[in-house]
Amino acid sequence: MLWVLALLEHFPAVPMGTRFPLVAIPVIYVLGFG
Repeated sequence: MLWVLALLEHFPAVPMGTRFPLVAIPVIYVLGFG
């Protein structure tokens, strides 16, 4: 899960409205299948 935080740190300038879906998709995948 730490890699998710790393992704957030790599995209600090992206608006939350745009960043959230990009992060939520892999997070849901990891929680569901990881």
